Amino acid sequence: MQVEKSANRVEKALRTIIEEGFQLSPEAFDALRKSRDPYEVVTKVLGRLKYEKKKPIVIGLEHLKPFLGLEAPPAKKVEAVTTPMERAIEVLKEPWLRGIRGETVEDYINFFNSKFRRMRLLFRERPDTIGSLTIKEAKRREGEKVKVIAMVGGKREAKTGLPILLLEDLEDQITAVIPKDSNAITKSAKILLDEVICVEGMVRGGMLIVTDIVWVDVSPKARKTKSGEITYAVLVSDLHIGNALFAQEAFENFLAWMNGESGDVNSDKLAEKVKYLLIAGDLVDGVGVYPGQEEELAIKDVEEQYRLLAKMLQKVPSSVSIIIVPGDHDASRSALPRPPIYEEIAKPLYNLSNVRMLGDPVYLRIQGVEVLLTHGETMDDIIASIPGMSYSKPEEALVELLRKRHLAPTFGRKVLVAPSISDPLILEKVPDLICAGHAHVASYTEYKGVVVLVTGCWIHQTELQKKQGIKPAVGVALLIDLQSLKITKLSFT
Repeated sequence: MQVEKSANRVEKALRTIIEEGFQLSPEAFDALRKSRDPYEVVTKVLGRLKYEKKKPIVIGLEHLKPFLGLEAPPAKKVEAVTTPMERAIEVLKEPWLRGIRGETVEDYINFFNSKFRRMRLLFRERPDTIGSLTIKEAKRREGEKVKVIAMVGGKREAKTGLPILLLEDLEDQITAVIPKDSNAITKSAKILLDEVICVEGMVRGGMLIVTDIVWVDVSPKARKTKSGEITYAVLVSDLHIGNALFAQEAFENFLAWMNGESGDVNSDKLAEKVKYLLIAGDLVDGVGVYPGQEEELAIKDVEEQYRLLAKMLQKVPSSVSIIIVPGDHDASRSALPRPPIYEEIAKPLYNLSNVRMLGDPVYLRIQGVEVLLTHGETMDDIIASIPGMSYSKPEEALVELLRKRHLAPTFGRKVLVAPSISDPLILEKVPDLICAGHAHVASYTEYKGVVVLVTGCWIHQTELQKKQGIKPAVGVALLIDLQSLKITKLSFT
């Protein structure tokens, strides 16, 4: 069985190479066949070749060598410049390190089964889901009130306009109807395919007549203001260096402020207390990310884009720790969870002593504050699927993900998710802060004690944003007080 699975991985890797229009040398084939995960190697190689100006016809051993180990890039050790407390960054969880699967239908089934089991465990921490039944058990309770924890396998409207759900668990499935007079009717608009919910209702004629819907949600967190010296972290995102619309002057103003050279005494005093710079992806605009992008680029070489960024980040004081995760424009794989930006493309960033390159998402503990740092494009599916959601208030989409306790609750829409042995995007642990970018709109809120932030961008309004009516928050960073979690919006335009 193990040999068969290995053969399947090699076959899928070869098929992918051919579909992308490449050939494979005999030496490369032999190395690929012996590698731990051939498909993962090929995915990384093709991701790298996407940025090559002159693409090879034949993929040789030299193209595979950087990826044959598939280990995580060595983390940069951040040396303490001031005190250990000020530089205390602990990586609690980096989901991309779990590896990916997805060669067979069985792998996908195992992925969804794992997601269901783990979400069910989270539900069982809620007192109001005590006594929930399996679907098979519920079907035996004709005419009785029941609760079931199930995955949403289908969602449609009846001719009468009533929402109809197909609910599934590990053993069975049932059709659920939501009547107009049900408490669940307004909630039904927020139900997504593939998410796990708890449904209350009555079994009639083998169907479940729904009276209420419950999401896992989060328990209220008590906010504790810490004693001691005030320390700040700054959240920025979406620099899009390389695009002709990059707001270079605003970013240089930001760097001047980081060095206490803004010309405003009070503002410069705040900068003195900044010990952490969090960059939530889309550092560069990339190359070949979307059709027609080349016409919008001032720098058409992705490695040159990263070189310019590294040159700018050299101006950040060495006493500031910089944490970087990739976005959908960066040189990493398309599917979440993403590994760190590829070192061979962004080598100058890895050479900076105060920079730490991590995957998306990543869970951190910074001076006792637990932070979930992510680029945030999983908001796209929420905004596209739930009425009333919009890019003008992206923090509301993040709150919805908190309620669902999953960063990508629906599968197979705009946001790509790489299946693994167990779903890597379940929010089993609730952080103190969720920090994101992607929307180009700066906003923040608090939900049950969790502070939710979406920071601004450093690229002027694009033609697409004009058509969509999106007004980007250009040159806006968010300052986080790590003692009180108070947020201050800073503008550098």
